[in-house]
Amino acid sequence: MMPTNLTLLERKISNNLNCLYFVDHPVYRIQKNHQLVLAPEYASAGRVTAISCDDQQRYHIDFEATKELVLTEKKVVKVTNNMLEQSTSQFLATLGYQFVPNEPVGSAEAAASIPQMLPAASPLSEAPTSYIVIDCEFGTLFRKSGSSKAISWRVQDTAGTHASIFQLSAIGFSQHHQTAPFFNRYFDNPNFLPDKKLAGLAETGLTMAAYEAQGAPLTVLKAFIQQVIQPQLPLVFWDQTQDIKHIRLLLSEYYAQLTTSEQELVQQPVVIFDAQAYTNMLINRGNHKSGNHDLPLNGLAAH
Repeated sequence: MMPTNLTLLERKISNNLNCLYFVDHPVYRIQKNHQLVLAPEYASAGRVTAISCDDQQRYHIDFEATKELVLTEKKVVKVTNNMLEQSTSQFLATLGYQFVPNEPVGSAEAAASIPQMLPAASPLSEAPTSYIVIDCEFGTLFRKSGSSKAISWRVQDTAGTHASIFQLSAIGFSQHHQTAPFFNRYFDNPNFLPDKKLAGLAETGLTMAAYEAQGAPLTVLKAFIQQVIQPQLPLVFWDQTQDIKHIRLLLSEYYAQLTTSEQELVQQPVVIFDAQAYTNMLINRGNHKSGNHDLPLNGLAAH
């Protein structure tokens, strides 16, 4: 009988290079010489967190930052466990795979070494008294092509996501009274449409040069770590799913450029409180029903 929890799976992809899913690693493309390179289409998925097989012989692959992938048996070339607990290189060599030698920083092995960003601590059962509310606004990512006379913009879809954070906001509360921080920054991403930059300029009132300087992703993330993560208060989201996913993606992308102390902060477990889930619980408890209720977040109005 196939083990429930697996270590590695090779997926057959018709007319293309096969993919390798390896727990605690990013997704790789398998070159014809069996060398492994990062799969660019999975760049925002993060590492593989689990591989399992259900009783219908379907394989479930879970990722840090995107929804699971389900494969039928006919799409799987190879699947196995690291039963001998070999090192990564030994295990892959035994199966006939190897990393591309002398691959530069940001490559497969480097990406695999990046720890999980802002891992979730044990969830709260009650609303916190001191907390930081976080909210994100997103922009669709586009790839620009063509000449100056005929420019075309095509949506850039990577591993199931075609957006990134445009505006990142955070407000501190204690006993429902506003406290520090009051954080509100805009990302200047060249893959947003020009109207996003115009919207950011209008909101901030900054000059173009000042807006681009404040919106450099590394600059925004460093300020976010210092002002929002460093206090180590519970982080409150209204439906955390997309917001925390994209915050983690950006932190992973720029992790190598953070200072040692910043890297330590973003590896610390954080308490995440999902206000929408909590509101649903309160309403359902009162109505003796179950369901989701699409209500706005206003501090912790539901409490």
